[in-house]
Amino acid sequence: MKTTIPIDNHEFGVEFTNFGFERYFLDGQLIEKKWNLKLSGKREFEIGQNKVVIELCVKPGNYYCRLHLNDELHTEELFPEFKERVAKASDRGAPTWLKRTTITLILIATALTIFNELN
Repeated sequence: MKTTIPIDNHEFGVEFTNFGFERYFLDGQLIEKKWNLKLSGKREFEIGQNKVVIELCVKPGNYYCRLHLNDELHTEELFPEFKERVAKASDRGAPTWLKRTTITLILIATALTIFNELN
């Protein structure tokens, strides 16, 4: 996922991969890269006279990636398409076949336990 945000006369870029790799760009030039597997956190940058904070949370059921500029919310969601996909996937829940299989296995385990206790 990659996005850019105009800040004054600069383009600030943010790129995240599925494997926890983060890259931050200013006017197309890489300014920081980091490998991160934490579920939430903040990154702070100084761009000219501006303080930029990226706030990220990828906990199940609570995904967001926000940009704050000078301690005020500037961009509510940096990757709205990705957030939409995450929300749709969590709304679907577990597939029906998985639920049925789990219930069946629990019933079999319970029946075998009772059978073993009776013998």
